[in-house]
Amino acid sequence: MIPELAAWLVSEDAAPALALAAHQPGSLATGQALRKQYTAEQAAAASAQAALRQQARRKFGPAADTCFFTADGLQQATRPPVAAWRANWLVSQGITRVADLTCGLGTDAIAFRAAGLDVIAVEADPVTACFAQRNIGIPVTCALAEDVATALLDPTTAVFIDPSRRDAHGQFWGTSAMSPSLDWTLELLRAQGGCVKLAPGLDHALIPTWASAYWISHHGTLVEVMLTTEPNQRRTAVVLGNGNATAAEMQLRPTAPASVRQIQKYVYEPDPAVIRAGGIAQLAQELDAGLLAEKIAYLTSDSLVVTGLATAFAVEAVWPYDERVIRRELAEREIGTLEIKARGVEVDPAKLRPRLRLRGNHSATLILTETQAGARSILAHRGI
Repeated sequence: MIPELAAWLVSEDAAPALALAAHQPGSLATGQALRKQYTAEQAAAASAQAALRQQARRKFGPAADTCFFTADGLQQATRPPVAAWRANWLVSQGITRVADLTCGLGTDAIAFRAAGLDVIAVEADPVTACFAQRNIGIPVTCALAEDVATALLDPTTAVFIDPSRRDAHGQFWGTSAMSPSLDWTLELLRAQGGCVKLAPGLDHALIPTWASAYWISHHGTLVEVMLTTEPNQRRTAVVLGNGNATAAEMQLRPTAPASVRQIQKYVYEPDPAVIRAGGIAQLAQELDAGLLAEKIAYLTSDSLVVTGLATAFAVEAVWPYDERVIRRELAEREIGTLEIKARGVEVDPAKLRPRLRLRGNHSATLILTETQAGARSILAHRGI
């Protein structure tokens, strides 16, 4: 999209087109109606924006209907609860002014402002910058962060940087092609303070010795690792959502490795933030639990402990990992709704499900996992 078309989309002139496109995004009738009143380019832009808003509702809720999006920007945009958590973290550090040097569509900047922070916003892509300015409600400087950081920053301004992790061919997972570069980003973070958002799979070895790290999940999905300039190399798992009114956090400490146990009354599935942060052994200690097998991220215990850091399952039965046995036992229990989880065994739950020929009014969870005694099938129900 050209910047002029983006400017038209955010103007009042485009409001009727967007309203029309929102009725049935992508439909033939909507396209024909738009092309009667607008140019082909304007009609296409309005239709695309309406479709993106519809898609964005899954992440942003009703607020998506008044925001502007690009496809790439929507994919990388921070989920609002995570952005709010980050903004509150900045406030807790005594920060009052933050420069969002890669603001994208503005999700984090919106949260910063809502938390009472003074915000400077920068975005390199002209179309995204146009949309961000409308979304955030403040001027957005359209420039590369590297070109304007020195002029915009002073000792009282912290930074937030979310380097682009996409290229012309789509998303990539390495660090060599980040923009701004990882080296430049970390150097500026160390000088100014603040935080940096990176992909959650970041190699632990790339985390500088002077930085702290927060692995953040939301509703069971690991979404990012946030690096900060806090001292003492803190390593923290942050779990948002999953029924918790507030974040569940675990700050890691040196802990002896967890032992391996036989399957007990409960199986715990640690949140992915805990797993990625390296907190399995510490969580096992807190739950008085052991591992089902070495290098398998399931814990087991005879005690039910309420925690926001893991999901508990009450064990009902344990069978061999044999599809015929599983199918027979599920049929006897009239289980028609089945959640399937698998670790350490070669199985595709989506392909297994139809082969089980589920039928009945009961529901359960099937955990297929390696244990110290070999592969097992665990029938369970979610605990409290």
